[in-house]
Amino acid sequence: MALTDEARARLAPQAAEIIGRYPKTRSALLPLLHLVQSEEGYVSRDGITFCASQLGLSEADVTGVVSFYTMYKRRPIGEYHVGVCTTALCAVMGGDAIFADLQEHLGIGNDETTADGKRVPNVPDWRAKLGFTYRPDENWAYTMAVRYSGKQFSTLDNTDVVSHVFGAFDYFTVVDMKIHYKATEHFAFDFGIDNLLNQQYFLFHPFPGRTYVLAAKYTF
Repeated sequence: MALTDEARARLAPQAAEIIGRYPKTRSALLPLLHLVQSEEGYVSRDGITFCASQLGLSEADVTGVVSFYTMYKRRPIGEYHVGVCTTALCAVMGGDAIFADLQEHLGIGNDETTADGKRVPNVPDWRAKLGFTYRPDENWAYTMAVRYSGKQFSTLDNTDVVSHVFGAFDYFTVVDMKIHYKATEHFAFDFGIDNLLNQQYFLFHPFPGRTYVLAAKYTF
């Protein structure tokens, strides 16, 4: 929706008060975006123009910030946001089934809004895990697992297409391995490597690269 003249007049003093808190006017951009989003429910083109004019910035500068942060919405969204965890562990615990039931119940797909404008799910299209364990005898066990996730868009209009940056939700294929050795009836040892291929990916923040794990267990 358009930012009306009445709304601009009402927001201008609030914007001036916010800008006055900062030694550099540009530093007030994030709170100004929150201000216009609280007015419209999202950051419209008019909202971007308003912020740019208040701070003496170009609309391209403001748009770049809006598209980077997931907390700013670019189009009208549902009142309630529904997110379903479908990581490897969540999928094993029934996350995919919950998401499927939720879509059927609401009558919408991923990244869609119900007709009453209330709910917006936001999960990746594909996520999978494959694992296997080889036990040559009762003392040794070798386990390997592969985890995959497709691209997850964090903005409702899927404008966050830049990968490998803070705030992004990248696709990934990660291989993990573990060796288990039962030394005695009471002692056992585990050695593992998470992210064996050292894939670099972001799920809002950077996830760890190759990680080595060594553990010992004593059972009384």
